[in-house]
Amino acid sequence: MLNFVAHRQSLLHAMEDNSIAVIPSAKLQVRNRDAEFPFRQSSDFFYLTGFTEDNACLVLIKKYDQKSKSLQQQSYLFCQPKVKEMEIWTGYRLGPDAAIEHLSVEQAFAIEELDKQLPDLMSDCDSVYALWGDDKVWDASLIDAIEKVKLKARTGVSAPTAMLAVEPLLHDLRLIKSDDEIHPDAFLKSNGKKQKHRKCGCGQKQTETTICKWRKELVYDNPEIDMDRVRPDAFKRLDSDSTETSWD
Repeated sequence: MLNFVAHRQSLLHAMEDNSIAVIPSAKLQVRNRDAEFPFRQSSDFFYLTGFTEDNACLVLIKKYDQKSKSLQQQSYLFCQPKVKEMEIWTGYRLGPDAAIEHLSVEQAFAIEELDKQLPDLMSDCDSVYALWGDDKVWDASLIDAIEKVKLKARTGVSAPTAMLAVEPLLHDLRLIKSDDEIHPDAFLKSNGKKQKHRKCGCGQKQTETTICKWRKELVYDNPEIDMDRVRPDAFKRLDSDSTETSWD
């Protein structure tokens, strides 16, 4: 089983102190009228949460706490509320209450609370990690939240001054696979593919040999081609019984 908590902890460890990361889920894409394309979750969002629903957002905070005099790390999930009547159309929804237990996040709220709580979560953070440039509407909402924090300057609250891309940190982490992330048959499939290539003979890849066979059949079956003008060794490599193949 994938350890999504460890994935979040790794990202938090890589983030700068007094920073916040805001990572949204994928959105439903409308195909026509009221019909949507089959939903596929954002790979980055799934890597950190294991959550497969749309219209959600993960917020990670790494901030120094004045009361405890220590660096605190917290994760918040904003997702769609659980409305049983709507599940007839939308399918099963986890909901904020169950998300805390099932996804091991510190707190969870309805997605409608995000715009209201984001300025408070950003307060006293120096940097904001996000997928900047990926969605103009999303960028605007984050900038609006930063502007709201600036309005609290007279109360002693500081606003973020750096807008950082989260992709370099997150994608470097995703390159390192745990045993649970590697399919147990991965190496068997790789070796099996090599065996198929070896059986092709003539030192060619499987696809190349298939094309050669197709060309050979096309030549022999085409009455317009004068076989006397075809070189005798044209298909020598293809007809060879040798199975020795050199592999790098």
